[in-house]
Amino acid sequence: MLNQPGKADASNLTISPSDGEATDPTGANYLGDLTLRQKGLFWGIALSLALFRALDTRFQVSGDGISYIEMGDAYFRRDWKMAVNAYWSPLYSWLIVLPKHLFGLSLAQESTSVHLVNFLIFAFVLFSFEFFLNCLIAGLSTGDQVPSHHLQPWALRLIGYALFLYSAMYWLSTDVITPDLCVEGLVFLAVGILLRIRFRGAAWGSFALLGLVLGVGYLTKVVFFPLAFVFLFISFFAARDFRQWLPRVSVAFLIFLIVATPYILALSHAKGRFTYGDTGKLAYATYVNNAPLGVHWQGKGGLFGTPLHPTRKILDSPAMYEFSEPIGGSYPAWYDPSYWYDGVVPKFFLSREIYKVHMHLHFFAELFAEQGEFIAGLLALFLIAPVARTFLQRWSRELFLWVPALVAFGAYSLIHIETRFLPAFLLIFWLSLFAALTIPDSAAARKIVWCVTIAVALTVGIRVLRSAIVEAGHVTGPRLNIYANVAQQLHDLGLQPGDKVGSIGFGFDGYWAHLAGVTIVAEIPESDAGAFWIADPETKAKVFELFAKYGAKAIVCNRIQAHTIPSDWIRITGWTPDGRATYYVHPIPAIPPP
Repeated sequence: MLNQPGKADASNLTISPSDGEATDPTGANYLGDLTLRQKGLFWGIALSLALFRALDTRFQVSGDGISYIEMGDAYFRRDWKMAVNAYWSPLYSWLIVLPKHLFGLSLAQESTSVHLVNFLIFAFVLFSFEFFLNCLIAGLSTGDQVPSHHLQPWALRLIGYALFLYSAMYWLSTDVITPDLCVEGLVFLAVGILLRIRFRGAAWGSFALLGLVLGVGYLTKVVFFPLAFVFLFISFFAARDFRQWLPRVSVAFLIFLIVATPYILALSHAKGRFTYGDTGKLAYATYVNNAPLGVHWQGKGGLFGTPLHPTRKILDSPAMYEFSEPIGGSYPAWYDPSYWYDGVVPKFFLSREIYKVHMHLHFFAELFAEQGEFIAGLLALFLIAPVARTFLQRWSRELFLWVPALVAFGAYSLIHIETRFLPAFLLIFWLSLFAALTIPDSAAARKIVWCVTIAVALTVGIRVLRSAIVEAGHVTGPRLNIYANVAQQLHDLGLQPGDKVGSIGFGFDGYWAHLAGVTIVAEIPESDAGAFWIADPETKAKVFELFAKYGAKAIVCNRIQAHTIPSDWIRITGWTPDGRATYYVHPIPAIPPP
């Protein structure tokens, strides 16, 4: 049987490779956990990986990240009209701009500050994972009272640590400026609380904490709103006494509503209709119904509704759009997609859903195939006591572990999946499988467990270490802040904060506009940029005139490939490149050469 809490100080335990057991100073043998020093080694490795990634990508800001930063700024300057956004949730935006406003950081320091906030959020994820893992191991120790046992605590923890490091290296880390890290930590907390409710009884405080976590989750990302009801429903089954669960679950639900309702009311008031967020609706329209992804939905054909206020198409060839008002931000077309997509009506087509699910099944198959170490380890440990019915019985009893994961997998499969959405659910799902294993009470079985667990941990560790060495080399090398260079180019041309510019190419990565304090008011999107470069002089002149008409004082183009458009030709035609010829800037008004 596994240790009961309080029997011994885990910091005094050591893992013996000879029998897989732990021994305390008195010489008593039992199935133990990792020592505090061994846990600290893992924590140090995980935090170092996250810090390396944060420093390596400290100048990188995605289109989503720009919107979150500017929304956070709107809250701090109390611009409520711009702050309330039906597409981006608020909590993450508050966190990433807090240091800038608290310490008066400059825009040049902003991106590094944001990535360091991501590092602190990663530390919170690590704490949450440790909490979940402790709850899981403590809960299993109160389980079966039969001669066969669950996986030893040290082995389950080591596999969990290997999964976490794998996730941090390959699925989600501090380089992505989105709230997905926050979601990961909150999911670990929510499942850990469910485990405490299941194994320690239905305490009022645990249910209250669950409601708080779910409410904060909704403020972090709108997907937590439907997931909250999944967690609340499962909490019914986690509580052992049927007479106790109803008032306690009601308290959890009430606290969730208290946290979530103010923002729901603010959103509904801003949109003039009830909504808790439009992200799901827009995702379905774009990823399932194939409405134009991201920006410039014009409602062609009216199949999925008619846009109430789309971006304005001002030229057909090359396609050119204007969006100078009424939305703010440095790139208004992506600051609040819910405004530009107002009027979209997602429609269900069985054939499209079948295609999506089929595609995402392939995605999951490839995703799990990449984790061969864990598949091999699970199968090897299952062969110790290969009784499928016992395994399934144990796994089914842990439904509060894997049901949220399967619901999340299923929900994302119907619309859209990215690996950054899934780390917490994947780790919990994997650990639910390892926790359901039956390990016979024998020295031979414990030796097999030791060998398999160490093999999995070492294999994953070597993969992670190899990737970490490469990233550490990047951190020590020279770093060029391309966005800051473009912003400086605009200032050298005489542009000031508040001025307007045009864009040719990929407007989503316009962090340079944020740094320069300018607004992109019109663009030729990337799909039509090539048509501009091969157009006749009259068409080019027309494009420049349209940019000037809407107030642009310069045009910035990007992603010009040398094998397609020679950089020397671009210079000759009046475009000024940045240090790496990634972006080119052209002042307006000017008459473009033929």
